[in-house]
Amino acid sequence: MYRLSFIIIALMLLPMPWAPALADQAPQVRLLMDVSASMQRTDPHDLRRPAMRLAAELLPDGTDAGVWAFAHDVDVMLPVSSVDDTWRENGLAAADLIHSRGQATDIGAALEAAADTWMESPAADDQSRHIVLFTDGHVNVSIDDDEDAAERRRIIDELMPALNDRDITVHTIGLSDEIDHELLELLAEGTGGRMAVTEDADRLERVFLRLFEQVAPRDSVPLADNTFMIDDSVSEMTVLAFRETEGDPVELQMPDGDTLEATMADGDGLRWRSEAHHDLITMDAPPSGEWGLLGAEDPDNRVMIVTDLQLHMEPLPPYTIAGEPLDLAGHLTEGDAPINDDDFLGVTGFQVEAGDAGTLDLPRVDGAALHRRAHSPEPGTQHFTLTASSETFAREVRQQVDVVDTPLIMSRSELSDDPDLERKLRISPVSDAVDTDALEVEITVEADDRDAKVVRYAEPDDDGEWRIALDSLDPYLDFQITVEAVGEMVDGRDFRATVKTFDSDGLGEDARGADPHWGLLGGLLFTLNVILFGIIGLVFYILQGRRRQPPHLGGPDEGTGTSETASEKA
Repeated sequence: MYRLSFIIIALMLLPMPWAPALADQAPQVRLLMDVSASMQRTDPHDLRRPAMRLAAELLPDGTDAGVWAFAHDVDVMLPVSSVDDTWRENGLAAADLIHSRGQATDIGAALEAAADTWMESPAADDQSRHIVLFTDGHVNVSIDDDEDAAERRRIIDELMPALNDRDITVHTIGLSDEIDHELLELLAEGTGGRMAVTEDADRLERVFLRLFEQVAPRDSVPLADNTFMIDDSVSEMTVLAFRETEGDPVELQMPDGDTLEATMADGDGLRWRSEAHHDLITMDAPPSGEWGLLGAEDPDNRVMIVTDLQLHMEPLPPYTIAGEPLDLAGHLTEGDAPINDDDFLGVTGFQVEAGDAGTLDLPRVDGAALHRRAHSPEPGTQHFTLTASSETFAREVRQQVDVVDTPLIMSRSELSDDPDLERKLRISPVSDAVDTDALEVEITVEADDRDAKVVRYAEPDDDGEWRIALDSLDPYLDFQITVEAVGEMVDGRDFRATVKTFDSDGLGEDARGADPHWGLLGGLLFTLNVILFGIIGLVFYILQGRRRQPPHLGGPDEGTGTSETASEKA
């Protein structure tokens, strides 16, 4: 029987030749649960417990996983081992040990404990390492604020680079509006992870669901109008059904019309666990055909399966820049080998549901197993659901990407010497998804009948901004100006993004002779004043020189004149 493999969604700047990858290793996951006393206020009903139980159920078989609780100390709740039925049972039991009695919040020590066995060497090429950090507060290791600040700096300056060096991705979940948002964001974005924040403990299960299906995805089938299709290859199915209100019944309708409910669970072939906000139903060897979920229609409802017909997913980057293309690609596999059978692929459709673009078909690439297309998503949180389906089976995978509109914002103002020209630019970073130390601004100036001029500005000013006066442009000509950001994401990916393109109107050719250019006129007046004062100074100098000439000793007439003058003085 054919089975479905990873629908590969990768962010690639350039199309690359595709070759089947080796079978991926199971993900390695470490979960850190905050049990500090502040949780008495932010999670008074201990909703971390059902959230952890759900996480334990969501992790696929073979995942290398462990759980720690942390406050002042870091304690192992569930030792690291391969996920199986025994691990899940221990995980369900460990969830009941979650409390809110701890003192302090030593985030650094918790991260070090989770990463300890990974620090000896980087991850293999086909291996992923994930830490999921759940907390409601700040770094708090001492009553001395300076010590807390020093520990926070150590996490950012020393621990985070060490985690990166060992290919460890940190995902952060924040509960409450009192979290150190900047730190959690830095940890997530700086290691290529994801961040989720909720102030409502009632939504923790949904937050955990969405994060864990990115970290360690399960094979799933599409659920539409609360109906879904199970095929012969499915050996186990798990239905996650959320309720609108506590106590609402949840039932399953089988293909033959019979109904399953919680009271029918035998703990063996049918397992049914009801929580305050959801039911989780697991059934071995479910009959094939169309099933119905009798309960509330909810976008977070899921049908997860264990099957030889698998759909794998290569993770999308957690964030990207608007305008950068995502390369969406999918393929089917039989075992570890891609399926190239023309008859099989001829009746199988590949599609991606992109929230901002509707349904997109993925065409087959040159007779290979791969189906691919490029897509540039709009800004915002974009959800992608990929499906591969025929009349006899259907599979789906989900990913989400946070798309930054632009890493920079720009404003314009008038030139000091030309108040009619808005050609003074102020450009500022606005996104933590980019490495500001590697960020540059590139400006392209175009005009009719002239070659485009490109100038790159590497260094911002002391305030971290670029202030650029385009005063060398001809003031009478119209220009089209494009401002672009060029640099790296915090995870090292290169990017180029347009900040803004705008038309800068000049004064017009008619004004070139009619209206004075005040800058040139000022310079001319200054020059004329210098010349005028120079002439005045020269005349003054000559007159002063004549006055200082000594008397001339001449004839009698001149002597008489001199005598008379002396007489007058007497």
